Amino acid sequence: MQIKVTDKQYSMNEMLMKNLDFLIKAVNMKWDGFLLFDGVEGSGKTTKADQVSYYEAYKSKTKFDLKNVVFTVEQFEEAATTLPKKSVIQWDEAVFGALGIEWATIVNRSLTKLVVTIRKKQLFINIIIPWFYMLQPYLAVGRTRGLIHTMTPDGLSRGFFKFYDYGKKQSLYFRNKKYFTYFGVKESFKGTFTNTTGLFYDEDEYN
Repeated sequence: MQIKVTDKQYSMNEMLMKNLDFLIKAVNMKWDGFLLFDGVEGSGKTTKADQVSYYEAYKSKTKFDLKNVVFTVEQFEEAATTLPKKSVIQWDEAVFGALGIEWATIVNRSLTKLVVTIRKKQLFINIIIPWFYMLQPYLAVGRTRGLIHTMTPDGLSRGFFKFYDYGKKQSLYFRNKKYFTYFGVKESFKGTFTNTTGLFYDEDEYN
């Protein structure tokens, strides 16, 4: 079931909304608020992350625009230390996929370094990456609360996702990391999403 959310009135899967509401409650109690987004190139992972990030910011009475989107370690660390309490940081690694394990190691170090700041400021951290298997277990399994995997059922259509909660994500990682596949572990739930390109920030400026 799809529900219209926030002042932007875009559609969101009801189960996803309920999971985000629980996450927001947890972050307000100073639990980690890390989510992962992955999927093949062009499947809409940045679009889906935008929708989630805006929802988190709206419900937390903060803003989400290009100031909340980062691409480098330096930008992430600056955002984590300067953005207001309960802000969202969307770390988009999609354009740097070739860095692979090296990038993942740097991310692990940066997040570990700033974990006290992130919890104290009750920040939401949404990480976009081609395959979550590129990350080390500490981040892929231990630190992140869920995985949103965008996909295309026929190689052409967009707007489909699967959600893996903490336990499902753990099973997925350790069973399938060797082959980078998503088979054999049933998702917590799945759904669709609409194209909201340009709704939250200027696309040309993003590019």
